[in-house]
This record gives sequence, structure tokens and C-alpha cells, in this order.
Amino acid sequence: MSQDGYTLVDTLAALAILGMAMGGVMTGGALLTRAQVNTDGTVARAMGLKRASVALDDLLGQAGPFRSRDSNFTGSPQAFDFACAAGRCGAQLEQTDGRLTLRFARASGQTEIVPLRGVDAAHFVYVGGLVSNQTWPHATARPERLRQLALLEDTDQKPLVQVMLAVDQPLTCAFDTVSQDCR
Repeated sequence: MSQDGYTLVDTLAALAILGMAMGGVMTGGALLTRAQVNTDGTVARAMGLKRASVALDDLLGQAGPFRSRDSNFTGSPQAFDFACAAGRCGAQLEQTDGRLTLRFARASGQTEIVPLRGVDAAHFVYVGGLVSNQTWPHATARPERLRQLALLEDTDQKPLVQVMLAVDQPLTCAFDTVSQDCR
């Protein structure tokens, strides 16, 4: 009998080793795919929050100051608005088809919608002085100025977006030292 070739046992052993190697490669591929999907979701969330931050900053950057005794700015947990050239400008959180979006109304009359991917529920918080509240104006003994607006995630109360506001005078202020106010 000749020793040329492989026996059935050799062939089965080689196929078993190849099968294990292919199983490892497939498992690795599945893990890489899952990691890529998670990374895509994280990047999409970060990009949406960045876009919301820039849009809020653009919307509120030239507005203000907002005082607690003025009716110029009103805010609730789901929306805020203020007087502007177009009448009322602001932002509103909306739940559409199970997805949270932020709708902006601008002074130009245009509307912008920013999807907040990966955020199930959120609310606005208004900070004036030492107090933060989910409404503005809130009842205080002394007048306050709105200093900061934040968008918080409902589940863990972590800030998603924060915007610092003009506190003392508008950015376009020409301060008059006699009247102690902007002209």
C-alpha cells in the first residue's frame, strides 16, 4: 500500500480547522460591524447636538438681554419664544414618529428642523441668578436676567446643549452714560 495522498481523517481534521478559522473570522466581522454601527450612532448623535448648539447660539446670539419682569421671552420645558423682527422667534421640541427634533423659528421667517438622534426625551432649563427652572420667567422676589439656556436629557438630567446669553446689554448696544442704558 502506498503512502501518497491524505486519509479521510486528515481531510476531516483539516476541514475542522478551516471551519474554526472561518467561524473566528465571521465572529470578528460581526463584532466589527456592531462596533461600526455603535460608532455611527455616536457620531450622528454628536453631530445633531453640535448642529443644535450652533443653531441655538445663532438664534439667541444677537437677542437679549431677557429680564424676568419683561414679557419679551417666555419659556416652558418644551419650547421658548421671544420677540424678534419676524414677530416671534424661538425653538420647540417635537416628537415625530418616535424621534425627537428641535424646530427653530428665525427672525428671517425661515424654519429649521434639527433631528436629535439618540435622544429619547429632553427639556429646556432656564438659568437666571442662582436659580434654574423649567419655565421663564419664574416667580422671584427680585428681578433677574436670563443668563443661560440648557437642553437636558430627561433620563439622566445631563446637559445636551448649553447657551450663554447676553446678560447686561445687547451685543448691538451703544451705551449712553447719562441715561445708563442702550440707545
